[in-house]
Amino acid sequence: MSDGAIHPGLDSVTNENIDIISGFQVAGSEDEDMKKRIACEACPGFGSCAGMFTYNTMQTFFGVLGMEPLHMVSPPSDDVRRIEQFPKELVGYLVL
Repeated sequence: MSDGAIHPGLDSVTNENIDIISGFQVAGSEDEDMKKRIACEACPGFGSCAGMFTYNTMQTFFGVLGMEPLHMVSPPSDDVRRIEQFPKELVGYLVL
């Protein structure tokens, strides 16, 4: 089962949503404090990539093929269904 996508962060100075792309965009900046702030705030919590990149694309592919229930692919990593509902469903799915 996929661990789900991570939520975007919030820049404490600008109050804008930020993510790993924000980190790439400021990497060349000479402002070390800004780079550190973005690095620390861009990907809060836990989960896999928030974009539809390799990991999430593969999880969607597994769902479409029937190797994982499709509704388990998209909820973010901190969605309570990942702990309360999905493990039981997945066991039942695999036993079939």
